[in-house]
Amino acid sequence: MMNRKRTVFVLFFCFVAGLLGCGRRTVQNTLFEGNEYVLEFPASWEVKSHFQGADLVGISPSESPDDQFRENVTVVLENMPASMTDHEYLDLSVSQLREGFGLTGDIGFTAVSVGHMAGHHIHYVAEMQQGPMDNDAYIVIHDGAVYVITCAHAIGKREGLKSTMDGIIATFDIK
Repeated sequence: MMNRKRTVFVLFFCFVAGLLGCGRRTVQNTLFEGNEYVLEFPASWEVKSHFQGADLVGISPSESPDDQFRENVTVVLENMPASMTDHEYLDLSVSQLREGFGLTGDIGFTAVSVGHMAGHHIHYVAEMQQGPMDNDAYIVIHDGAVYVITCAHAIGKREGLKSTMDGIIATFDIK
């Protein structure tokens, strides 16, 4: 059965990963090849696998010494409960977002392509202790696995990074 606290934690992590004291490392190969999927990042991004509960975290470079938030893309893998339909999973995810972040209004997932896969997208602003975060989450459900890909942006940065984030999402593929 899906663990609600874990899902809320994962969503929270996606928004604050850029605030953590991440050590820098040079990324020579921008193509991340996990056991189950691939995702490509710009060469200037840091890529960490199995980092603080996420399968993968890609972190944008600092824009300046005063940069308070490094935009990021986080991938979390979950097992799809056998008794749950895709629609039920998406409804539960929206419910957890509403509860975990106090979201109001008419929010929901829309069908999109995530790389070459059919997926679902939701955009929302979550009020965090550090301030509001602008987020795009993508979900791909395939063969009993759920791939949750979250793009976290500081408020006001989403449009400026849209082409970069869209380019990263477009490279997603399941092996």
